[in-house]
Amino acid sequence: MNFDDYLAIQNLLGRYAHVMDNGSRGLTSWQDLGLIFSKDAVFDFTGAGGGVAEGLDAIIGVMSNGEHPSGHHFTNPVIEVIDADHVTCLTKLISIEKNGQANTGHYFDHVIRTQEGWRVSNRTAIVYFATRKLG
Repeated sequence: MNFDDYLAIQNLLGRYAHVMDNGSRGLTSWQDLGLIFSKDAVFDFTGAGGGVAEGLDAIIGVMSNGEHPSGHHFTNPVIEVIDADHVTCLTKLISIEKNGQANTGHYFDHVIRTQEGWRVSNRTAIVYFATRKLG
C-alpha cells in the first residue's frame, strides 16, 4: 500500500461523517453512501442498539429513515494492511446528539479496493452511552 492508498482510506473514513451530517440536514443525497460502502457491504449496528443492514441499498434505507446525531466525528484511525487490496481500520467515534449529549465508541471496518476506489465492505459500530436506537 502506498501513500495515495493510505490517504484515500483516511478520506473514505472521514467522508462518512460528512455524508451523515449533510444527509441528516438534507444537504446531500443518501446515495452518497455509495462513495463509502461497497454494493454488498454489511453494516452491523447491534453494538449501537440497532440491527444489521446487508447491502448498500439496505444501508441507505436505514440511514435515510433513521434519527441521527447532529455531529459525527472520527479520530485515531488505525489502518492495518492485510494485502494490496484489503485493510482493516479501527476508528474512534464521537457523536453529538441534538440535545448536546456526547457519545463515544468505535467503528471496526474491513476496507477493500474496488474498481471505484476504496470502499468499506463490512462495518461494525460500537457506541458507548448510546441514548437511542439506530436502524
